[in-house]
Amino acid sequence: MQTCPFTTVVPSRPEPEYQLTVVTVCWNALAELKPTVESVLRQKARGSISIEHLVVDGASTDGTPEWLAGQLAAGNIEHYVSEPDRGIYDAMNKGINLARGRVLAFLNAGDTYRADADLAACVLPIAEGRCVATGAGARICGLPQEKIFLPRYEMRYLTMPCCHQTYFAAASLYRENGGYDSAYYRCAADADFLFRTYNLHGSPLIVDAVVADFQAGGFSNDCHDQYRHEGLELLWRNWEQIQALCRQDKQYRDVFLSLVCDHCFRLQDWQRKHDRDISRELGNLAAMCNGATALTRSPAAKAALRFLGGVYLPRLIRNAPSPSWMRKALRLCQCACAPAADNPYMKDMPFPRISLSGCMR
Repeated sequence: MQTCPFTTVVPSRPEPEYQLTVVTVCWNALAELKPTVESVLRQKARGSISIEHLVVDGASTDGTPEWLAGQLAAGNIEHYVSEPDRGIYDAMNKGINLARGRVLAFLNAGDTYRADADLAACVLPIAEGRCVATGAGARICGLPQEKIFLPRYEMRYLTMPCCHQTYFAAASLYRENGGYDSAYYRCAADADFLFRTYNLHGSPLIVDAVVADFQAGGFSNDCHDQYRHEGLELLWRNWEQIQALCRQDKQYRDVFLSLVCDHCFRLQDWQRKHDRDISRELGNLAAMCNGATALTRSPAAKAALRFLGGVYLPRLIRNAPSPSWMRKALRLCQCACAPAADNPYMKDMPFPRISLSGCMR
């Protein structure tokens, strides 16, 4: 399995003075940034924990640097930087370097802590050394129907297991675990970090509270195609753990098989749209399809996986023309590997990445 180097994260500020550092990264989003800062100010006013608010701006041209200077002078934020960066995760790693809190949380421009939330329940277990991370719920706003995103670590490696805005972790964990892999991931470094942390420490302590409002349609949604591609890389990096979970949990396995079929269905269009060679990724997906045949007892699913891993994906690797019947064959594979309609893991998924096309059994 191929690995990629992680961006080095080295602390560059004094020893911790705060229980929590909230890092907000932004670029040309002044209107969205203002309610975010206000929501952190409300948390400071509660007085239950000491909070540092650090803003990392990517050299905005919409008046953000000037506004931040005023906020710093007024004591509303503790620190800010405004300079070019190499993307959102590079900016987040800057925040990790600059933070002085024992616990870190990320709240991007436009996202807010709820007025009735008390972050102490999320922060004190970490600050007091009882755990290394906590996860709480978030309300997803901006959808036709608002949803509550609760931590779902039973779905680890298949989807984001916890809302990034309600994940709190020890600052030392970020530094010891290498921060965000900004060298490789453009959209999914947060999921990669949560999976690496899970592999080292298991699930975070789950806090039974909804503490933040998360605005749908943000960064990861804006690069949905790239997120799908990077999600495939995450599956491959965690393939051994996924196989073990599939053997233990039939419902998890059924969702995984459906996710693999979904990747197969969409990869050819993705390859053509972006005009790039993804033969390595296709080879990894073929290996997962072939390996997954041993995970299911369903004859239809086995036949579908053998077709995908042995016929369809090798054709894509060779860039061979796809006959007209191929699309229909892919639909049949999706139907053969679709989870049951009552699969609890499919219920209320916050951002479904799986397109079952009416095939749920």
